[in-house]
Amino acid sequence: MNSPAIHSLSKIRRLILGVAVAALIVAALSAWFRPNAILPAYRLAVFVCLAPAIGSLLFSLVHRSTGGNWGDALSPFLAAGCGLAPWLWLLIVPLLFFAPGSAAVASAYDGRLMLGLRAAFYAVVFAGVAVALLARKPPQHRGSGPPA
Repeated sequence: MNSPAIHSLSKIRRLILGVAVAALIVAALSAWFRPNAILPAYRLAVFVCLAPAIGSLLFSLVHRSTGGNWGDALSPFLAAGCGLAPWLWLLIVPLLFFAPGSAAVASAYDGRLMLGLRAAFYAVVFAGVAVALLARKPPQHRGSGPPA
């Protein structure tokens, strides 16, 4: 990379860092003044961050099942999203400790026990699908390679 590109990247990194610090300050002030609003906001932020990774999983599954050349150009990006989904799912863990509800009631769908069971189930599903998609090479399409 040349010097102007590195300078441009450093400016973008500083801008992103400034936005992240401002968002952290706003989140801390929100938690201080309205503590009841922080859990729904955190839940929304987790699922907004998780949406592209789950979308990558779904597009990879569709590409694997339908075939074709349409997903070949996207495969590095889809693989990155597939690998990120299980790690982003770990952001659910704080909800297990701070979620409202009784820990003793096992039958309540909103209870901590059921939230923990659902979180563990989906963690296994996301990790299994991601590992299966990343471990298996996509099939070679006819006509896409050099003649034999």
